[in-house]
Amino acid sequence: MDVLISNLPSRVEARTVDQAIVNFVSSNKDLAPLTYSCLSHIRVKVDRSLKVGKGVLIFSTFGAGRQFLSLFAFHGFSMWIRGSEIYFSQISAARQPFTTGPSRVPSEKVIDICRDLRVLGLQFGVLYRPNGFNSKVSRSYSVEWEKKFLESETAWLGIESALLRIRVDGSLNSLTMTTFTIAFQSIRKLAMGYDDLCFDLEHPSTIEESAIYLSLAENRPVESQRPKKRRVGYFHDGLTGVASFAYHIRVLLFKDNNVDVISYLNSQLTKAGLDAARVVNFTGVVQVDAHKGNLYSHRQLFQLNRAYVDLSWAIVFQLESLLRNGVFHAAELSQLAAQVRNTQASPRHSSLLVVTVLRELCHMSISGNLREPLDQCFSRLYAGPESIDPAGSDTFLCHYITFTPTRSILRGPFPTRSNRIIRKYPGFEDRFIRVAFRDEDLLPYRESSDVDVGSLIRERVGSILSQGFDLGGRHYDFLGYSMAGFRNHSVWFMSSFAHSDFGDVTPDKVRSSLGNFGRVLKYPSMYGARLAQAFTSTVPTVLIGPEEWELVDDLGSKPYQFTDGAGTISRSLGREIWNILRSKGLYDGLEPSAEFKGMLSVDTHLDEHGGVRMRLRKSMKKFETAREAAELEIVQAFDRPRGCYLNRPLVLTLENLGVEPSVFVELQQKAVSDILDGNEFSEPLHRMMEDRHLGHAFRLSSLIKQTMQLVRRSEPHEPQLADRLLASSIVEKVAHVMKSTFLQDIKYGARVPIPGSFLLVGVPDEGPVYRKHGQTNVFALNPGQIYACVQYPEEVEATVLSGPFLIFRSPVMHPGDIQRVHAIGRPPEDMFCAFTHLKNVVVLPSIGKRSLASCLGGGDLDGDRRLSEAEVVAGTILSRDWPKQYRKQRIDQMNVHAAALVRDVRRALHAPCDQGGAGRDELLRALGSGWKAWNYVSSRDGEEGVGSFGLIVLGATMYTGNRSPSPFPESARADRALLLATVSSLDPPHFLAPAITAAASSTRAHLTIVLFSRHFNDPRPKSSVTFRGVSRTDRFEDVCRLLTCVYVQATSVAQSLDKVLMEIDVLLLGLDEDVPCTLGKNVDVVFRVSGDSIPVPLPSHLTSLRQSYLTAANHDSFDAPVSASPSSPSFVSTIPAGLHKPSRLPVVALGGTFDHLHAGHKILLSMAAWITSEKIIVGVTDDVLLKKKSNPHLLQPLAERIERVRAFLELSRPGIEYEIVPIQDVYGPTGWDPNVQGLVVSQETVSGAEARRGVDAEHEDE
Repeated sequence: MDVLISNLPSRVEARTVDQAIVNFVSSNKDLAPLTYSCLSHIRVKVDRSLKVGKGVLIFSTFGAGRQFLSLFAFHGFSMWIRGSEIYFSQISAARQPFTTGPSRVPSEKVIDICRDLRVLGLQFGVLYRPNGFNSKVSRSYSVEWEKKFLESETAWLGIESALLRIRVDGSLNSLTMTTFTIAFQSIRKLAMGYDDLCFDLEHPSTIEESAIYLSLAENRPVESQRPKKRRVGYFHDGLTGVASFAYHIRVLLFKDNNVDVISYLNSQLTKAGLDAARVVNFTGVVQVDAHKGNLYSHRQLFQLNRAYVDLSWAIVFQLESLLRNGVFHAAELSQLAAQVRNTQASPRHSSLLVVTVLRELCHMSISGNLREPLDQCFSRLYAGPESIDPAGSDTFLCHYITFTPTRSILRGPFPTRSNRIIRKYPGFEDRFIRVAFRDEDLLPYRESSDVDVGSLIRERVGSILSQGFDLGGRHYDFLGYSMAGFRNHSVWFMSSFAHSDFGDVTPDKVRSSLGNFGRVLKYPSMYGARLAQAFTSTVPTVLIGPEEWELVDDLGSKPYQFTDGAGTISRSLGREIWNILRSKGLYDGLEPSAEFKGMLSVDTHLDEHGGVRMRLRKSMKKFETAREAAELEIVQAFDRPRGCYLNRPLVLTLENLGVEPSVFVELQQKAVSDILDGNEFSEPLHRMMEDRHLGHAFRLSSLIKQTMQLVRRSEPHEPQLADRLLASSIVEKVAHVMKSTFLQDIKYGARVPIPGSFLLVGVPDEGPVYRKHGQTNVFALNPGQIYACVQYPEEVEATVLSGPFLIFRSPVMHPGDIQRVHAIGRPPEDMFCAFTHLKNVVVLPSIGKRSLASCLGGGDLDGDRRLSEAEVVAGTILSRDWPKQYRKQRIDQMNVHAAALVRDVRRALHAPCDQGGAGRDELLRALGSGWKAWNYVSSRDGEEGVGSFGLIVLGATMYTGNRSPSPFPESARADRALLLATVSSLDPPHFLAPAITAAASSTRAHLTIVLFSRHFNDPRPKSSVTFRGVSRTDRFEDVCRLLTCVYVQATSVAQSLDKVLMEIDVLLLGLDEDVPCTLGKNVDVVFRVSGDSIPVPLPSHLTSLRQSYLTAANHDSFDAPVSASPSSPSFVSTIPAGLHKPSRLPVVALGGTFDHLHAGHKILLSMAAWITSEKIIVGVTDDVLLKKKSNPHLLQPLAERIERVRAFLELSRPGIEYEIVPIQDVYGPTGWDPNVQGLVVSQETVSGAEARRGVDAEHEDE
């Protein structure tokens, strides 16, 4: 029976009214007939939104309510709350009300409050299919624990907006009340009958306890006794054994024949926001099959643990994940474990294969695709193809466990970026496990003003951190954390083990091996931060010895040091690091000027000093450790600038500084317009996608760029291709995800692009350091000045910023965090400057009273970026009910896993070509398989995971197509092409003959061949250079033979194809020099050699071009063709005999007609450029001396011949001086220039050169 309560004070709480009624009844002897059971079974519901409050007093039976109203009316009682007299009246439509005072509200206008339903019992269990895995058979409910509410206590089910609450009241003298909260988003299905509700939940409900204070003895005002709630893990001690597995709830309702419970609940749940599709009504004879299943009894769990004996830990982890994640129950897993043990006798047995099969079983069960008995499905999957280990050289298979208040969820293993600790113990990776602490909904714990969560955290999280946990027969203890993981409530645990080199390895021993932390042990937070550096995910690069680095003083004084957290490395060391990062496929942009953490910027002047390749500041030294050789570990390299975006704190601060709001509105409107009007092929969206790293694991940005190039090339032949591509399903999904993400960022975070802005990392100006050590004429930045040079990978030229700029560092919390600075532009060329070579960083001044970085939010230069970058994997289908933070967690995991998957697919498709197989046929078959997979994806549109798989297939197919040896002959042909290759010695590169032949055959007009080798490095002695180049004069003939071999191979192919006018150039580049930015301009295709990773960073305009991979022959097995040049150059030195011959000569001369510049001329000029260090003098025969030549009218004019020679020299050896002059006698420039120290001549003119050297000797004798 429901009783209306009217005239309540505004904003009064239901608990206050409930307590007042209990106190009033208990303190009046005339109300003694109201029995104990009557009072213990009442429930109050209050509408607090009204100025004059109204509520409902709910009695479990009609008789109890009638007795209450009768006694109140008979004795004429008045009841007051906060100075207001309250009234009671019956609101049941079937009976006339007993009134105790004037009714202030007519019965037909009763307030819209959902009445609570009385609960007779709560059952906790699991839903499972008892008769196999037929999805058409309804699931049964196994009751693992239950609680019935008798006369001593009651429970009520209430519905609120987007959630249900089950309130369990104790007896009249009880001091606690327990509340279960079930959020609608956690409900998968709800089976509803007349007397029960069965919830299939995503995660357990949250449980809160609140105190109840009865004021019978103390007589204190009820209003002052506000209940205090606290989170608890378990409702009852009997639940502790099964709560991890049995968290699905079945509610037994009090059956009221006067109420249609199903209709009433359907109506109220729909109003509260529950999707009707999730509700299944059992209105007929068929009801939910609920019984005592004992699926997780102590006996079943004991038998399962016995079944784990003799299984590897990796397999036990997967079986435990199936159990703890609720995929299969203990009895099923005991049978499955026995079947796994039987496979150990199989010759193809491996832990990786079994783990893969078990993970596939999990996926099939969750997705509803498991439609056969478990043992048959396992056997079928086990007989499938072998598994590929997805872990790479810098990743390992990491296992994850997440502890919630009641559960432990196992995930993985996933390929995860390694760290210093993991790499130290290869083979023991599974002894380290990533542990996260989350609430039941897998979100971080959230503190509330009216709910005490701290006690639950101390009890659950604290006990695990201090005592560890057991898993698969191992005990894991706390080890440490990285700062990024710590912010996400994630830490590392490890299980102790015995190591052949290090003995017993324990967590304490691992921490002690990191260094001496004696200075910070008193400060736990600082100690943890120092330890965290070892657990940060890094990429190992160059091994550097103790003699190659030094510790130097910081600039400035504490706490405002200019160089806090920033050091320098030499150009050669930076290039070695970059080559390793590129070879691992981690970056594809420009060679960076800085890496972190702490920040290391490139200092080219370090190459000029012997020995030291890296300088670290004392501020970067966080703890003591042994000074020994160690690997440089890179957290991140900055290979491109990012865009800057507004955010709410920044907008608020700028408005306070006087910026008009209309400015921000215009920027927002422009950003929204660019998003809505553009497609994913438009430049603004493409740049925004790169800034946010959208689809980074799928290389989505690169795919779009390649697709744009293909569409543009195909427009003359296929004008409708772009329209068809934009209309495809997956492109529409990608565009929808991108636009939705951008618009949500703008709407909820004011994340609006700032035109002409750049997100850069800061480095200090090293000029004052050089000035301090005696360098003269040093240019240094003054206070308020900055230097910034930016260049995107697709740009040929860099942009130097100049003029006024605003500089800030997120988060902005104070107007002083935004500073006005002046970008100086290009520094003076006539002064020593330590930062002109730096790109994509902002150089801050190192002089003044205070560092500029410290003014920007109190920051330093250690490389931290505190901008929140949202990442979305395009095409991934995620449930809308998953919270945003959980999606982010899952997406981060998928990013790493997908990246490893892409690498595996590429490696598998590309393997025949890399291994020297037939190449073309295998790659064509791989491409065919790729396109078949793509067609399959297109036909399965709408299924879960199809979009993600499609992007992987597309990326692998494009990767293979770009690297195939001309699988599409016509498309690979080009007017101008570039062939890049590496040679390991100075022997003639006969192994390149197939690649040179293919490149020359596919090029029509101009082929440039670039050979890279460490032998071509600078031969000058520099201890800081890893490999010194060969002596140019001593190895002259070897290099000449190498050049001749390449030219003869390419020109012979061109002539055999009647392409006699095709230009062929061959360039030699060392690994210590930059690839000229002009190289490859106007080139149509770049040819590469399969398996040859060019060991130098290539300009972005080259990497963005179409790449075609060619097959080379094996170095050892290739039968070298016999090829010789009819006119190989010779080197004649003018240095007197007996004197030391240098590696290079300052001035070298040569001469010739150079008519219609051909291969012989180019070899002659190339060898002159090879041995000179400063200047080349070229004498070009004047027209006067050519009059006696046959057919002189066919010769090119002198000016044209001189220009051709100059153009080739600028291409072959930029940066040295050229003097190209006409000659009118046989000696040319050598007759008047005494500085000439070497002559480069052809075989036909060797005698003339020898005669010239004899003349020089006669002059010296005189």
